[in-house]
Amino acid sequence: MIVRRLALVVAAAATGACAAASTNPNITPTNQQQQAIASQPDWFVNLPQDPNYIYAAKTETSRDMQMAINKAVLQGRTDIAAQIEAKIEGRQKLFQAETGVDTSSQIMKDFDEAQKQIVSQVINGSRVKNQVTTAESGIYRAYVLVEMPIGPANQAMMQKIKANQAMYTRLRATKAFEELEKDVEKFEAAKKGSP
Repeated sequence: MIVRRLALVVAAAATGACAAASTNPNITPTNQQQQAIASQPDWFVNLPQDPNYIYAAKTETSRDMQMAINKAVLQGRTDIAAQIEAKIEGRQKLFQAETGVDTSSQIMKDFDEAQKQIVSQVINGSRVKNQVTTAESGIYRAYVLVEMPIGPANQAMMQKIKANQAMYTRLRATKAFEELEKDVEKFEAAKKGSP
């Protein structure tokens, strides 16, 4: 028992020492690090906020400028895919809570399959909104802001639900379905209103 407490105290002290070292105010960044920090675009530091879009800001480096850009865009799209999955999974949990459907049921299996298809389809709708490339000691650094409208993902999910009669019958009376329907209506109204 005493050995265990001693081990915990030593671990806590080591963790505290590491935390203190990582926040040491005496460590000053090099000129190169200061230049890299100063060259960050505002949209990279302060991600745009828009309820109709999902954003991801990423940076990557390479000796080849196009490779740096491609790597940053890929990371941005990967981040957006993860955000979409999280939104859809959140909605799935709401459906489950409201309907009492078990996660192993065929309806939830169908929903999960639809979710995977949607993520792979709508990620193609993402695009690079902003891009800045800088040079740092023989390498290129690319900053990219990737955006994707949320509307197509919601619309695709609604179509998948309606195409599966059992899923539609079970989910259409839920509040989560009502919210999805409103989101799709807003998206379609916005599409009609755009030039």
